[in-house]
Order: sequence, then structure tokens, then C-alpha cells
Amino acid sequence: MSDTRKKLVVINFFPAFNDPTSGGEQRSLHLLRALAKRFEVHSISPTYEKTRDETVILDQHLHEHRFTKNRDYEEWQWSFREASFPVSAPAYAFALASPLHVAMKARVQELAQDADAIVLQHPAAWQVAKDIPGKPLFYLAHNCEFELAVNALASTEFTAAAAMLHQLEYLTCQAADGVFGCSQDDCLKYQILYGIDPSKTHVAGNGAEDRLASRAAEMFKTTTPRTALFVSSNWQPNVQAAKFIVEKLAPLCPDVEISIVGSVCASLDSSHSASNICLRNRISNRELGALMARTHVGLNPMGGGSGSNVKMADYLAHGMEVLSTPVGARGFPPQLANIHIASLDMFAESLAAICATPPTPETRLGWRQTAQTVWDWNVIGAGVADRIAARLENIEPDEPHYDKRVLVMNEFPVAGHSNGGQARIAGCYSSPPERTLTTVVSFGRGPMQLNRLGDHIN
Repeated sequence: MSDTRKKLVVINFFPAFNDPTSGGEQRSLHLLRALAKRFEVHSISPTYEKTRDETVILDQHLHEHRFTKNRDYEEWQWSFREASFPVSAPAYAFALASPLHVAMKARVQELAQDADAIVLQHPAAWQVAKDIPGKPLFYLAHNCEFELAVNALASTEFTAAAAMLHQLEYLTCQAADGVFGCSQDDCLKYQILYGIDPSKTHVAGNGAEDRLASRAAEMFKTTTPRTALFVSSNWQPNVQAAKFIVEKLAPLCPDVEISIVGSVCASLDSSHSASNICLRNRISNRELGALMARTHVGLNPMGGGSGSNVKMADYLAHGMEVLSTPVGARGFPPQLANIHIASLDMFAESLAAICATPPTPETRLGWRQTAQTVWDWNVIGAGVADRIAARLENIEPDEPHYDKRVLVMNEFPVAGHSNGGQARIAGCYSSPPERTLTTVVSFGRGPMQLNRLGDHIN
């Protein structure tokens, strides 16, 4: 290990598999690789059951220590599956089982002794990190996990699981010296939900694997008119989006050839697919790059979720026009010429309009290059590394912070000025004393959401 490199210990609830098979795996792998350009990085995670403990060298300065899941993991995951748990269970099993994972915890303690900082990639990792004293802590988030939990579990028998995620994310954000969110919206949620100062948050968006590199200009000559693509892992918000494409969008756009790629295909019934739908569960990176190069439109009809979508960055990296819902586009600059935003009821009309004018290879290359700072993992990761390095060198971030906070309790949601009551609340609290942040907590019938009413009121 270089004497000049500082050492980071990263705790995650799944390994940084190479090649990644989901957006989360891609985010983890590429951000770890980016950090390894500046630091000596040791990542610790549980891996598949009935495997063996192993250390994998992913790069010269990136070592991953994988520990097979113990019996507690198996029992918790089996319990969640038997109970038809409505969200992905591994993170919850990690939170419950990791305190008893003796071998993994011992390795964390050993590596942490001479570490300069600890990085958590999920709040469940707090269960392992809380016993490490006196080390700077960073939360490299994938989502606002409590938002995902409460919206999925609020009307089920699993509300205790949502409460557990809230407590773990609260403790993580409170202890962290820096919180990296996938979007400005997520950073704002951490500030509002957990009372942390804005100066502690930093946006580290989702990037893309560059499957084209110097071949982009040549590959874009193969663009096929009236083609669209949805790339996705088998995650519930993605499944809902894929079913919308199969059941609603494809029949309304019969002359558009739509490919759905990734493990989300496992949740779709191919026998009920429209004739213009092609399902491809497994595809190599090279094949996916070629498919993206010849496809005109990237689809993202998301109706929920948190963080930001890796598929959006993938589309931008491959010079595609993008059609997304407002929710799906969170974290990406809507002013980019090739990003189109539409509600689900306008999706078919918007897709038809976009497909009417296929781009030239030069146009696609220009779109790709214009968005490079958005999709390039090296640029995103360098920002994370800079922020961590600045904290370790005791350089204060040059960002505004709040000295005072006001909490307002209200009985109805305040989303703007649509009636007199909302206008009164927004007006009364929108001009607080300098460096004061006002949070209004209200009660409604829909899912948890965050409304920004002004620079100082949420």
C-alpha cells in the first residue's frame, strides 16, 4: 500500500460484482473504482449463501472482502419471502443479521484500526459501523431508503420494518461527516427528514458504463428509426414501468419496435406481450452497447422510487433521446435537448412525436458529449473523492448552512398555493430570519412526498 494514500473501509450489503447486473451494483462498482484512484479502498460485504469467504482484487487499490451469509441471513430472508415482503429483503436481512456476523465484524474492526475513514453504502451498515470509534464517516447513498420503505410498507403489516429503516438512516445521517445523495432532491430529503445541515450533503448522481468509447460516431450510423428501449433490473418500481410499456404503451404505438432488456423480463408474461415488444432477459455488455447504438429512444416511465435511475445515465451515454416521467427524470438536468418529460397519459403521444424525426449520427454524438459530466462515472466519482479528501484534510465545505430550524405541524398537505390555507402557511413561513430553515410536517392519504415551497421552507 502506498504510504501517501489514505485508507477507506467501505461497508455494503452486497458485493461490487463485475459485470454488474443491476443499477445498484453498477453504482457501487464504479464509485468504488473512482475512489480507488485516490485512496486505498477495502470494501466489506456479505455475498451469496453457501459460498466461501474470499478477498477479490478488483483494482490495484480496491480490495473487496466477501463473507458468506450466515444462518441468520438465511432465516431472515426465508421469513421475508414466506411473508410476501413487498420490497427487496436483502437490506433488511443485513440489518437484522449483521450484528451476529462474527467473522465479518471482526474483519471490519481489523481493517478499521488504521483506516482514515469509514464509508457506508446503506443505512443497514450502521449496525456494523456503530462499534468503530473515532473515525470520519460518510454515507454514500443509493436512495432515500426511508422514503422507499414507508411508501411500500405503510399500509402493510410490515410498518415496523419501515420504522427500523428510518432509525438506521437517521443514525447514519446524524453520525456522517458527509452524505452523498443521488440527486439534489434526495439531499434535501436528508436535510428535512433527519435535521442535518445542508453543508453536510453533496450530490453524487448515477452514471453509466461507456460501452462505446471511441466507437460512438461509427456505431451511431446504424440507428434504426421508430425503435425504443427500456433497460431494467427486476425491482418493483421497474416492474410497474415495464408492465405499463407492455400493457398500455406498446398497443398505442404499434409501429414502434420496443425492446425490454434485463432481469425485469422475469416478471413479465411474454405470451401477453404485444407483437412490437421484444423481451431479452440476458444480454452481454457488448450486445447491449450495440442495441443502444442503433435504438433511437430510451424509455423511463417510472411512477415511483427514490434516488435517480442509472438507466437515464445509460441512455445519455449512448446518445439516445430520452422519454421519461418527471419522477423518472429526477436528478438529471431537464434542459438537455434530448430529454423529454411527459406524464404517463401523454407517453404514447410523446413517443410518436419523437420517433417522427430520427437523429443524425452527428446529433447523437453531440448529445452524448454534452451530457458527459452527467453520465461519466469518473467525473461523478472524482467529486466524491474530492469531498472526502477535503474532510480528511479539515477543509470546510464552501456551502451555506443553517443555524436555526423551525418545525411546523399541520393537518393537511401543503403543496403550493392552491387554496387559502396553503397560501397562508407558505406565506407566513417563507421569509424566516437569515440562515433559518422551516420544515412543515403534514398528514395526507397518499405516499410520503417532499414539497419545496421556497428556498427556506419545505
